[in-house]
Amino acid sequence: MRILHITSRDTGGGSGKATLRLHNAMLKAGIDSHIYFQESNSTSKNLITFLRPGFNRYARLTRIKLKLERILVFSFSLKKGTVFSPSIWGYSKLGKVIKQVNPDIINIHWINYGFLSVSAISKIKKPVVWTLCDMWPFTGGCHYSWGCTNFQNSCGSCPQLRNWKFDLSTIVLKWKKSGFRNLRSLTVVGKSRWITELAKQSSLFREREVHHIPNLLDQTSWQPQSTSYLRKQYLIPQGAFILLTGSLSSRNDLRKGHSIAEEVMELLSINSSISNLPLYLVTFGFGEKLEEEKPGFKLINLGQINDERELCDIYSSSNAFFLSSRQENLANTALESLFSGTPVVGFNVGGNPDLIVDGKSGFIAKNGDASEIVRMIEKIYFEGESLRKSARSFGLKGFSESQIVSSYQALYEDVLRKQSPS
Repeated sequence: MRILHITSRDTGGGSGKATLRLHNAMLKAGIDSHIYFQESNSTSKNLITFLRPGFNRYARLTRIKLKLERILVFSFSLKKGTVFSPSIWGYSKLGKVIKQVNPDIINIHWINYGFLSVSAISKIKKPVVWTLCDMWPFTGGCHYSWGCTNFQNSCGSCPQLRNWKFDLSTIVLKWKKSGFRNLRSLTVVGKSRWITELAKQSSLFREREVHHIPNLLDQTSWQPQSTSYLRKQYLIPQGAFILLTGSLSSRNDLRKGHSIAEEVMELLSINSSISNLPLYLVTFGFGEKLEEEKPGFKLINLGQINDERELCDIYSSSNAFFLSSRQENLANTALESLFSGTPVVGFNVGGNPDLIVDGKSGFIAKNGDASEIVRMIEKIYFEGESLRKSARSFGLKGFSESQIVSSYQALYEDVLRKQSPS
């Protein structure tokens, strides 16, 4: 059984990293897995990259098409802080790659930003499994609907677009419906229970098979390390409380919760039962750095960390990880934190309840309630080591490599069996 995974890139976002991890885990399990990236820095086996490092004519054409698509979207007055992708144009040489690899199944992941167009997807003749990294595959163009349910019908009156006279969301959804009808076989996989249920309710996928299979992590590579790494590197006092958070992206990105992180930082330092401790907020990943230090709270901005061992050390050194997202599918960072033995606090949105269970892996708060996040952080501090052990056990129970690879393998076999003449 030969599988071809397709995703845009393995840098700058969690979906490509999750796809690469799945690919590598399948190789370890003896599955003939291949992966096709738009851009990649990986040296993994069976990897094909469309845009090689450096400037070339394919990269230039891809960027031109992406700029044209951005101009089109902004002509519809895209609201600040949201992302909308019509995926009208793409450039990928997909047909050539499929012919070269000759897979039994094509597993699509995240393919926006000028990689695959709706038209290119509709021309695939092999059975397709589509793993949902966000809501885009079944909406009229948005990646997260923020509570809008128009994707259950025909989209339209899109709250993320101000210009409704020529309704782009309705057109994109109709285009998808028309194109995806041509697929010989399409099976949908939701990474979280939340997105799985939304896909089942969507007008595009409600007649398709929809399964739930989460992300995975290698438990041998990701395990608790010494809690002293950050303290030694940055001369942090032994009794200090370290709150870790991932990429805060741009202040204009509503989904990542930049302003909430700042509010939590301030409340924790002036109005909590641990405000008398030395308090540190440590950030890592792509995005803006928090520039302003609040009274009683020190900031450490680590930037992008590419070494997974170092990242595991950073998680292990922290008392808690704060997942600040206001909309989320299934966050790699939360999963990494759990496997490193560090409890997670976050909001009760999207797939977060799959990863954050009160008293087992951390604590979950009402969406947008910074004061409740502070109370959850206090609980983590006072529960201490017992919660750290529980957090790792929770991660291993539901997200190990062997479990997830077995689930995908069973799904692939079922898809192929249904394609075979009876």
